[in-house]
Amino acid sequence: MQEHGDVHACMKSSTADEAEEKVTLWHLNTRGWRSKEAEVTARLRLAPERPTVLCLNETFLDRSCADIQLEGYKQVARRDRRDDSGWGGVAVLVKTDLAGSVVLLADSDAAERLW
Repeated sequence: MQEHGDVHACMKSSTADEAEEKVTLWHLNTRGWRSKEAEVTARLRLAPERPTVLCLNETFLDRSCADIQLEGYKQVARRDRRDDSGWGGVAVLVKTDLAGSVVLLADSDAAERLW
């Protein structure tokens, strides 16, 4: 796990076979997407390899917020805390060219989780 300021990132990659493409995933505890959007954008631009999937938690978004916009990525799933407390929240973004290959199966009515 790497820690930079208030954004905590866990970066993993896996390759099933050398002939297949590598899939990389960043898990970011943003502790508020609006206040960390510029930092995440900068870290992506400076990364030697941009991740395939971004999993964000603690987005602090609510239904009044539009989808997360991030250059080169498309939001494929998002679950805000339903009580509008201004805390919690999760989102998944994937590289734009792969977004059509991702299917959201379900989200939970009781907790902030996505499948």
